[in-house]
Amino acid sequence: GVRLVGSEMCIRDSGGDGAGGGGAHGGAHGGAHGAHASAVASEVPADRAPDLAEISLSYDPDADDDADMGPTDAAAGIVRAGARARAPVPAAMRAMPSAAARTEPVGASGRAHAGARAAVGGDGDDDGAAASKGADGSTLTAPEDAVGGRVSARLYRVWLRAAGGARVAALFVLVFACAEALTVATNWHLTHLADARSAADGLRAYCALGIASGALIFGRQVLSLGAGLRAGSVMHEQLVRRLMRAPLHWFDANPLGRLINRLSKEQRVLDLQLPSTISQYAQTILICASTCALICYTSPPAIAPLVLAAFAYARLQSRYVSTATSLRRLEGAARSPVLTSALEAIEGAPSIRLYGAASGAAASQRSSLDQLGRAVYAMIAANSWLGLRLELVGSFIVALAALGATLGPSGGGGLGASAGTSGLALASALQLTQVLNWNVRTACELESQMIAVERVHDAAVGAVEAPAFLPAGAEGDLAADGVGGWPVAGSLTVSRLSASYRAGGEPVLRDVSFEARGGQKVAVVGRTGSGKSTLLLCLLRLVEPTGGSIVLDGVDVGRLGLHRLRAAVGVVPQDQATYSGSVRDNLDPSGAQSDEALRAALTATKLDHLAQHLDAPLGLRAAGDAAAGGAPAPVKLSVGQRQLISIARALLPPRRQLVLMDEPTSSIDAGTDALIQALFAAHFANVTTVTVTHRLRTIERADRVLVLDKGEVVEFGSPAQLLEQPGSALSALVRSGAIERA
Repeated sequence: GVRLVGSEMCIRDSGGDGAGGGGAHGGAHGGAHGAHASAVASEVPADRAPDLAEISLSYDPDADDDADMGPTDAAAGIVRAGARARAPVPAAMRAMPSAAARTEPVGASGRAHAGARAAVGGDGDDDGAAASKGADGSTLTAPEDAVGGRVSARLYRVWLRAAGGARVAALFVLVFACAEALTVATNWHLTHLADARSAADGLRAYCALGIASGALIFGRQVLSLGAGLRAGSVMHEQLVRRLMRAPLHWFDANPLGRLINRLSKEQRVLDLQLPSTISQYAQTILICASTCALICYTSPPAIAPLVLAAFAYARLQSRYVSTATSLRRLEGAARSPVLTSALEAIEGAPSIRLYGAASGAAASQRSSLDQLGRAVYAMIAANSWLGLRLELVGSFIVALAALGATLGPSGGGGLGASAGTSGLALASALQLTQVLNWNVRTACELESQMIAVERVHDAAVGAVEAPAFLPAGAEGDLAADGVGGWPVAGSLTVSRLSASYRAGGEPVLRDVSFEARGGQKVAVVGRTGSGKSTLLLCLLRLVEPTGGSIVLDGVDVGRLGLHRLRAAVGVVPQDQATYSGSVRDNLDPSGAQSDEALRAALTATKLDHLAQHLDAPLGLRAAGDAAAGGAPAPVKLSVGQRQLISIARALLPPRRQLVLMDEPTSSIDAGTDALIQALFAAHFANVTTVTVTHRLRTIERADRVLVLDKGEVVEFGSPAQLLEQPGSALSALVRSGAIERA
C-alpha cells in the first residue's frame, strides 16, 4: 500500500524483513531479496534446507456448530439425512484446515509485512523480534475466516445497500415477476391457439406477448448486471479507501496473498458472478412457482404430494447449502497460501538458489496446492451427492403431472382443463427437474458467493488510522493550510515515549526521552531490534504511541491531524520503492511542484538524465529501448538510483524543518555517498534531522547521538564525547563492528 501525503510519499507496506538486515531491496510487495537472505541465514539451522513457507494446519470438528453437515463429511461421501457434524473425519481429509484455525504461511517474505517498518523504509534489521512475534511467541498473522456456518442476512443487506437500496430491490422484484408472468401468458396463449386449431386466431396477440416478454427478459438482465456492477464498484472503493487508511499493524496481521485474494478473485465474484447468480436464482424460483401452479390446476389431488416434494427439496437445499458454504470458506482460505507461497518463491528466488532450497520451496507450493485441491474435490463430491437426490425427487414430480394429465375428467386433466393446458403442465413438469436442480445449486452458489461479500466487507470496515484532517479550531492556533509556518525552528522533545505494534503486545519502545534543539542533527544507532525505525514511525504516527508525548515546536503531535503532521515532516526512507507512473508522479504525487523544482531536485541528486524525461514511465526497459506508439520509453533505475529518487523527493519545496532519514545512503556507493552528505549539509543546514544510521561518518557529523538497546535509551550525548569514553555503549558498537567505520 502507498500512502501519499502532501509532497511526501510514505510507503505503508514495503519491504524489509524484521529478522535481519534485509530491507534493502524491499518494495510495495514487501519482503525483498535481502529480506529473504537475512531471514533464511538467521533462522534456518545449518543442518537442513530452509522451508520458506511453513503452514500450520488443523481440523476442529466443533468449529461450525451451526452447520448441519461438516465439510469433511461431504468430501468423504457420508452426508446422510439427519446426520450432524460429528461423524469421524476421513483420514484423507484430516489435514484440511478448518475455517477457524487456518493460519497464513509466514516465511521470509510473508513476515516482511511484520518486519517492514513502512513509511521510513523499515530498517530491515530493526524491530523484527517484536514485530513478527508477540509476547507469547505467537505470530502476528491473524487467522482467516473465523466465521462458520450459513452467511447471515446482514451480508445480503450490505450488498443491497451497495447496489442501490430498497428502490433497486423493488424494481428488481417487479421486473422479474412481470417477465415470468408474460412468459407464462405467452405459453398459455399458445395452448389456446392449439385448441382452437386455427393459426390465425390470436397470432398477433401471441407475437405481442412474445416481444414484450423478450423485452422484459432483456431488461431483467440489464438490471441485475447493472446492480451487481454498482455494488462491486462501491465495495471495491470502500476496500481501497480502508487499505489506504489502515493502521500499520493491520498489514502485519494480513499477508500480501490474502490482500491480493480480496482484490482479485473475491472482487471478480462481486462484479461478474454474483449478479448472474442472483438473477438465475430469482428466475428459477418464479419458474418453479408457475410450474407448480399449472400442475395443481390440471390435477388438484397433486397438491399434497407437491407439498411433500417441496419439503424434501427445502431439506436437501438446507443441508447442502450449509455444507457447501463451509467448503467454500475452506477453498477461499486455502487459496491465499497458494498466492503467498508463489510470491515468496518469486521474490526470494536469489536466496532460494543461494541456499539450495529449491526443493523446499517446491514442496511448500505443492503442499499449498494440495490443500486447495482437497477443498475443491470436496465441493465436487458434495455436488454429486446433491444431484442424485434431486433427480429422484424431480422424477416423482413428473409422475404426478403425468397422472394428473391422464387420469383427470375425460382425460383432460382436473377442473376441466383442456388437453393443451394439460400438455403445457406436463411439459413444464419435465423441465421442472432441471429447474429445481438448478434452483438448489444456484441457492448454494449464491450463499457461497456471498462469502466474497463477507470477506471484502470485513476487510473494508476495520480499524483505520487517526483522522487525516481535524475540524477547524481543533488544532489550536496553527494555520489552516496544513503547513502554515509550522514548525518554525524544528525543536523536538520526546518524553517517556512507549510503543507497541499491537494492543497488549510486548513494548518495542520503553520510556524513550530525548530533546533536540532546532537545527540539530541527531543520529540514532543500536543493534538489531533496538527500536530505531520504530522511533521514526512513532514520530510520523504510523505507529501510535502507547505512552508519553512527542512535542514539535511546542505542539503535541498527538493532537494534530495526520495530514498536517506528515505534510510538515520530510522523510527519506531506506526502501528504494517506486510505483507505477512517470518520473514526475514518483517525485511529486500531489502535482504541486513546477518542472523547474523537479529538475533542480533531480540535478542535485545526480539524476541529470531524468531531469529531461519527467514524463517517462518507470519500467523494466532501459531508456534507450523503443516504445510502442511513440510514447516515452520506460526508464530502468538501479537500486541506488531509486534511493536517490527518495532523497530528491525530500529536497522539494517547501523546506521542512524536521527531516527523518532511515539509512538514506545504504544502497549508494562511497563516492555518491560523499556527494549526498554534502548535499544534506547544504540543504539541511538549519533543519532538524533524525537519522538512523550504521555508518561512523554519519555519526561523527551529527550534533547528538541517541543509542538504543531493546527499546530503551542507553546513551544520549555528543558523539565525540561518547567515542572518547572506552566504556560507552557507542564505543562498544564501534568495536563490535555493528557500526561501519567506512
